[in-house]
Amino acid sequence: MTKVVGNGLLGRSFLGYALPGVVYFCSGVANSQEVREPAFKRERQLLLSIFKEIKNPDTFIYFSSVLAPTRSNNYFRHKMEMEQLVRVSFPDSYLIVRLPQVVGLIDNSTLFSELIKRLALGLEVTIYKGATRSLIDIDDVVRVTNDLVSCGFKATVVDVCSTESLGVLEMVELMDRELGRVSEKVYVEGGSVQSCSPTMLREILKEKDALFMPGYTKAVIEKYTLKLRDLFITKSNNL
Repeated sequence: MTKVVGNGLLGRSFLGYALPGVVYFCSGVANSQEVREPAFKRERQLLLSIFKEIKNPDTFIYFSSVLAPTRSNNYFRHKMEMEQLVRVSFPDSYLIVRLPQVVGLIDNSTLFSELIKRLALGLEVTIYKGATRSLIDIDDVVRVTNDLVSCGFKATVVDVCSTESLGVLEMVELMDRELGRVSEKVYVEGGSVQSCSPTMLREILKEKDALFMPGYTKAVIEKYTLKLRDLFITKSNNL
């Protein structure tokens, strides 16, 4: 049985690309700053309902975060709990894909999306000097996830990410360049570091895969900055 659960960026992107016999669980809490217990409870209940509905999938994919094992806020603890539920429910057929910040054409609460929105509307942006982000194109999430399935990877956890991590200031400067403007910035000390070491993935994919090429993050920013700007301006004009 093939099934894509969820209608957000991940869910919509796998429609039309879902492989036979694979369940893609793409629905759940997306905001890493979430603290409301009802939001976590909804994902848990949905996951449990899918377990009852689907007994023997060829592969059951759960999307988690590369930061889940190392961070301890409510969101990341929740992701680790959901990972364990999946492992216990489908011990021979689970595939847990841990992701960094996913970039695509969507208005959501990620830092990337929020930065573009503020820049598009001409608002100042707050830059945490120590903040870095690892980005991945949603198209690469779909491509690499399906490659893992096609190669028979099961009962394992894979970090799917590039080898790069970029400072938020550098991200904004690249966005400014694409937009042809200089944004107003406020600088603040501190900021969280997001990085990823795709050791297993590098052994699976070709060394020259796009994810591992220098300038990957820059290419993702260039691909989506103007598209997201147009999306936000259109939405703002329709209010």
